[in-house]
Amino acid sequence: AISNGSDAGVIRDVSYKTSVYLQNGDTITVKSDTPISGIYLIWDAPVAEWTLKYNDKEVIQGTNGFLHDYISFEGVVTEFSICTAKSNRLADIYCYGDGDLPADVQVWEKMCEKADILLYSTHADDEILFFGSILPEYAMERDLEVQVVYFSQYWTGAKIREHEKLDGLWHAGVRNYPYTADFDDLYSTSFEQACNIFGYDKALEFTVGILRRFKPQVVIAQDLNGEYGHGTHMFTAKITTEAIMMTNDDSKYPESAQEYGLHEVKKTYLHLYGENKIKLPTRVPLESFGGKTALEIAQESYKYHVSQQWCWF
Repeated sequence: AISNGSDAGVIRDVSYKTSVYLQNGDTITVKSDTPISGIYLIWDAPVAEWTLKYNDKEVIQGTNGFLHDYISFEGVVTEFSICTAKSNRLADIYCYGDGDLPADVQVWEKMCEKADILLYSTHADDEILFFGSILPEYAMERDLEVQVVYFSQYWTGAKIREHEKLDGLWHAGVRNYPYTADFDDLYSTSFEQACNIFGYDKALEFTVGILRRFKPQVVIAQDLNGEYGHGTHMFTAKITTEAIMMTNDDSKYPESAQEYGLHEVKKTYLHLYGENKIKLPTRVPLESFGGKTALEIAQESYKYHVSQQWCWF
């Protein structure tokens, strides 16, 4: 039942395309004939804090900002409430009993404090298309701290891509929640056009900041020629090459230096870079994926980007 009179069927229809809008004071109450061990919530807007009430407990939730959020209960629960203090939008809710969770239920860990690898993806799906074999190999098979950072956000455009990127990352073995900047998804045909759209200094300051925040040993970024000529890919690749030279200099963007401290990146790899080329063994069976190869997992992960299946990749 939803206190504002919204149709509760909307949050039970297993669809990212529908959601209910919750305002200050609105409550969703769920009752079950069988015990519930945990709930999986699919939010459809940046998450504001909310309160989970059950068994005389009140627990503040939403502090991690997870769009797809699994929450475990303590004790036997047959009724709970979701109470909002600020506006939120909820697409789906799932309730689970005891036992193993389905593989597609995303139990995210917080963003990395110190990343082994930071993968800087211009758009949602670039991380799979161009680096999809890195993710299962290093995030899951080798169990390293892999932090994915997205330059583009989709809340002002095709917001379903905010869901698709989480589904793709999870399938690829990434467990640390990704970070997304607030740059709009705007197409550019050249590096110069991207500079005009996004602002070189603004993007450079952001990139230096995330490198200091996540303190990666290794940074992976896109092609200086934009893979297929995409200006924004060129833009983020070029900015990365400059940012890594600034992260250990407290005179460069001193605000992030003061907040996160200085950092020196040990290695940087650019996609399709002409010197010191390396090739990844993408066709080696991975034990953590039941013998599937990194290439196979990348192909499967890209299918979660449903809205992009019209592309020629």
